[in-house]
Amino acid sequence: MRLKGKVAIVTGGSQAIGEAIAIRYATEGVRVAVVYHHNDGAARNVVKRINAGGGEARQSRCFESPGNRADGFRSDRAVRHGRHFGQ
Repeated sequence: MRLKGKVAIVTGGSQAIGEAIAIRYATEGVRVAVVYHHNDGAARNVVKRINAGGGEARQSRCFESPGNRADGFRSDRAVRHGRHFGQ
């Protein structure tokens, strides 16, 4: 498991391909930050599924700003998120 202990920030992690990637990373021992835009319930379910399976995951919402640019999300927040896993 060469990815074990790493942190992955998975954008779109609450559905479809992003969800599959988040779950796959978790099975490899990666701590996952599930980043989503609007579906809090779906993100929560992915996080619950990962955590219930012995992985580590948290969710982080990405806010869209005027002009349809997703610059409201701060990557430093996600990095802090990853640093604080298990605390």
